Amino acid sequence: MALHAGSHEHFDDTLGAAIERALAGELRAAKQKPLPDMGKKDRLVLFNAIGQGVLDYLRQNEADLKIVLTNKPPNAPLLAATLQIQSPSFSASVVSTAGGKRVNYSGQRWPAGSVRLVWENTGQSAGSISPTGGDISGQLTPPAGLSDKQRLGARNSAGDAVVVQVNL
Repeated sequence: MALHAGSHEHFDDTLGAAIERALAGELRAAKQKPLPDMGKKDRLVLFNAIGQGVLDYLRQNEADLKIVLTNKPPNAPLLAATLQIQSPSFSASVVSTAGGKRVNYSGQRWPAGSVRLVWENTGQSAGSISPTGGDISGQLTPPAGLSDKQRLGARNSAGDAVVVQVNL
């Protein structure tokens, strides 16, 4: 099973939804109150962003996550294991070409379906791509007028969203 952070398009069965359930439980236990309807949309945006940040951080630091096996029989061979965060990844870098700046991007572990690329600062679409074997890659031409630090996001309808920063 893949981990899904949550997005404004898909919230059910995601880390964002789990955060909302946890807050509702804590609020009910501590103050005997349900989550109010007021501010719900802003709350969901916050929970999805937290979910995206947590999964992105875990992905970037997979090598630091360790699996400890206990109660291993003394005559058992040395066991080795790796931990891989099963959620999509996305990265991008800027390259200068004779025709101007371009953005190379790549990602792994994307489920089947369309992945939309979005310039998050402006909301402009950067196109879409279908994963091949879970992988996406390509090159984009930034829209005219974009410069400095920009956020490029990759999103799908399953609730996966990864946003990276590029310096144009």
